[in-house]
Amino acid sequence: MQKSRFISVFLCVTLLFLSLFVPSVSAATQGRITGSGVRMRTEPKTDNNDNVIMSLNKGTVVTINGTVKDSSDNTWYNVTYSGKTGYVSGKYVEEIAETFNPDFEANLANFPASYHAGLRAIHNAYPNWIFKADPVDISLDAAINSEYSESNMLATKKWVELTYGIEWRDPREATVNKGNSIESGWTFASKSAIAFFMDPRNGLKVSAQKPSFPNIFTFMEQSYDSNTQTVDGLRTIVKGTFLEKGYDGKADAYINDIMYAAKSSGVSPYIIAATIITEQGVSGTSSLISGTYPGYEGYYNFFNFGANGTDVVVNGLEYAKNAGWNSRAASILGGASRFGSGYVGTGQDTYYYMDFNVHGNCNHQYASSLYDQCVKAYFARGAYISNPQGALTFRIPVYNGIPDTVYAAPTIENYNPQPVPSYTPETSRRVGDYDGDGQVTVKELATIRMYLLGVKALSAQECSYLDVTGEGEITVKDLATVRMYLLGLVSI
Repeated sequence: MQKSRFISVFLCVTLLFLSLFVPSVSAATQGRITGSGVRMRTEPKTDNNDNVIMSLNKGTVVTINGTVKDSSDNTWYNVTYSGKTGYVSGKYVEEIAETFNPDFEANLANFPASYHAGLRAIHNAYPNWIFKADPVDISLDAAINSEYSESNMLATKKWVELTYGIEWRDPREATVNKGNSIESGWTFASKSAIAFFMDPRNGLKVSAQKPSFPNIFTFMEQSYDSNTQTVDGLRTIVKGTFLEKGYDGKADAYINDIMYAAKSSGVSPYIIAATIITEQGVSGTSSLISGTYPGYEGYYNFFNFGANGTDVVVNGLEYAKNAGWNSRAASILGGASRFGSGYVGTGQDTYYYMDFNVHGNCNHQYASSLYDQCVKAYFARGAYISNPQGALTFRIPVYNGIPDTVYAAPTIENYNPQPVPSYTPETSRRVGDYDGDGQVTVKELATIRMYLLGVKALSAQECSYLDVTGEGEITVKDLATVRMYLLGLVSI
């Protein structure tokens, strides 16, 4: 009898304990994080920080698996986000009940079935957002091949930073200048990496695993809208960056400049700010916007137009000088206007289309960085995710015959370094013509000099262009030969 009573008491205590930590089913399938830096934990308790899985930003949308009560009768949500599951205090979760909107469901018919789950999840959290299916008259694989060159790695249009794992890099680059075949810190992207970023379905989420991963804001239309784009929204985007501090003792100087540029150029102020932050960094310490660079005092280039080649700063400031950007306001207005006329006004009015111009044979693209559009989208999203009633429009590409399977992120298991053949000069390009303009000029002389000094790295193919003596490598003989050619003493 005592044994039976003991077993009964033990079962009751056990069931009570389990009831504290086993999630009960919730009617909601999604939740919105309402606080900043909210911690997801392995257990529903806060007695230490050893159980913290990650921190969640305000506005992050999570999947709710259920709820539990702790020993103090506080509610915790068992949630999943970015492939990880844990517990979040109920004080910081707002449930999003599933809804059925016949107009939204009718619009889904314009998208392939593989888009539906992602779009439904976003719609439940932000019911006023509008999603436009934008037909692309090529296949996704054809678009990927326009960015990635199977025959010549050096013709691949997209790059990744070396800080990314090796699986994101082209496996052929292992034998070409050890990952420095473009410029310091960058190399060519792998085909699987390009496929991951180009597959629109990887962007059908409000939040991403990290800022440089796709999210829905890569598809946001970028035109100026005075009804939805406000000074307060702009403050949200620039918070914590140099733009928030202003200049010349005026805290709102950048805010005012950007709002004026938006109204004048027709480009969203949020897009202008996100672009400047991406180009200049959070601290804004680049010489391109200091106004004090020797020889270019008083000139600014916030969008980095023309900032390329062997001397990024000088070339960028020369561009600014020629454009008359002799103040911060002039540079922001001028850059936004060129940004608008060159991209937004030509149909490349989303971050995705700016960097993957699939309607234009993947030419006239804003950046070579594979994830440029994701970083900018991450900054832009800050103005919207805390407002579930806001109205935005997203133009999402739908490729011909898109496969049912979504392209996954590359993995180290699939990385297979491969040798690449040595490159020979193009038959149509004359010996010594480095930049392909048909001439041998002081630019070629300067490039050889910087290469020999170790200042500039050259790919195998670029070296072949400048090997004017035909010895299979660049030496001081090539430098001397080009110099004598420019003086009219020899022919090449």
